[in-house]
This record gives sequence, C-alpha cells and structure tokens, in this order.
Amino acid sequence: MLRRLVAAGADSNKKKLAEGEVRRKKSVKPLSPARVKRVHAVLSSAMGGAVKRKHLSFNPVEHVELLRVTLRKPLVWTAARVAR
Repeated sequence: MLRRLVAAGADSNKKKLAEGEVRRKKSVKPLSPARVKRVHAVLSSAMGGAVKRKHLSFNPVEHVELLRVTLRKPLVWTAARVAR
C-alpha cells in the first residue's frame, strides 16, 4: 500500500519548478476538537487492546482531558441564500 501511495505521489502532475525556485510549505492548520476526539478514540481503543493482551500495564490515554466539541447548527439554504 505504501509503495502504491509513493508511486502515485511521484506520478502527480505537480508544477515543475524553475531553477532556483523553492516550493513553499502549506500552512499547517490546527486540529479541530472533533478531529482530536476521533484520534483519541482510536488511540484509546488501541491502548485498551494492548492492556488486555498485557503489553501495557495501564491505558495512558484514559487520563487525557479533551476539549469540548461544540456542535454547529446547520446552515439552511433558503431561496434567498441560493439566489445570493
């Protein structure tokens, strides 16, 4: 799988840089609380399995305090908004 991903990246249609030109890095966005919660769930599950198989003596992810996830109200597309 990794070889296929690397090969796909090598074959991409990226713009060729002129001599002396440098590709700028994309700005790194902070992770949203919802994304952190999903990653935490995956890590917690993996660590819990390691504790059950006695690879770990305790689950360190259990003691992590997460930020609150605020639910956004969905934006309703009214006829006026569609026209705008």
